[in-house]
Amino acid sequence: MRWSVLVVAMLAFAGCVEEEPEENPEPEQGDPETQTSTQSSTATATSQPEPPAATACDPTVVASGDRYKASCTVTKALAPKGTPDVDLLTGNGHIELTKGSTNEATVDMYAWGDTKEEAEDALAALKLTVDPDGVMVKITTGDWSNKGASIDATLTSSGFGDLLADTSNGHVEVAGFHGGSWVLDSSNGHIEVTDFTADLTADTSNGKITLNGKVGELYADTSNGRIDARLTPTKSADWTLDTSNSDVILRVPETAEIGYDITADTSNGDVTFEMSQTEPVGEQDDDERHERTTAYSTRSIQVAVAIDSSNGDIDVRSLSSQSASL
Repeated sequence: MRWSVLVVAMLAFAGCVEEEPEENPEPEQGDPETQTSTQSSTATATSQPEPPAATACDPTVVASGDRYKASCTVTKALAPKGTPDVDLLTGNGHIELTKGSTNEATVDMYAWGDTKEEAEDALAALKLTVDPDGVMVKITTGDWSNKGASIDATLTSSGFGDLLADTSNGHVEVAGFHGGSWVLDSSNGHIEVTDFTADLTADTSNGKITLNGKVGELYADTSNGRIDARLTPTKSADWTLDTSNSDVILRVPETAEIGYDITADTSNGDVTFEMSQTEPVGEQDDDERHERTTAYSTRSIQVAVAIDSSNGDIDVRSLSSQSASL
């Protein structure tokens, strides 16, 4: 059975870099193409009729520099059943999903205006819709400029199906869950996934990616951010770790069952391997290396790893190595 927690608020900043969305910076006018893509994702994620939207909440308004900021917080109970799928979508804010003692989602909404009335009107344009069964939470509005929302959700069960967590100008953090195929997408924010088991896509810009768990298929991509990954493969799979202007650090276990075929390529940086069961394949350079586990084709789990960076180092080591700490 599918459980969707869907909070939609997409806006792309032009040339804005922000790693700390908790400060709720004032958003600018969004890119229409990005907003259209978000609306399309919303349509595919929600297949059932929705109840009428209502004004989210009564705001608190405070002076913020020479403008006014209106904000409010709404907490909604969730009713997951079976092994649900999870959708968390927002913009100009963070997403955090953790294991807790309750099934609920807390949504912090905020908006700005030149006057108190303008700020209140902007916040009132954010509409909160809740499915009667508690399986979907959604925020909509006609114009996402000067508005944003953050999602903090907790679930009592550590197991669910697929996960989609999508935001802009905010971080994504997920901890303590095991599921199917996960897609975590942000811009101008870090992505951190810990204590997890899943196929994973983690895609951001101007933010660090930190991964610590068990993974099948993997695609981790960022720019202007480091990738730190301490991973155990769960099956034969392809892994891609790609960044620019920063380093890639990979730590993996070496066992009799697991084999790796690792290519690492960087520019303006060095590549370091410290593995006990791999051997060089072909010619090696300081900035380009290819190593493969001995008897790779006989291993029950075979992982092809492609690592790419520019203006950064690549460091690959076995978890059993004395210097394997991140």
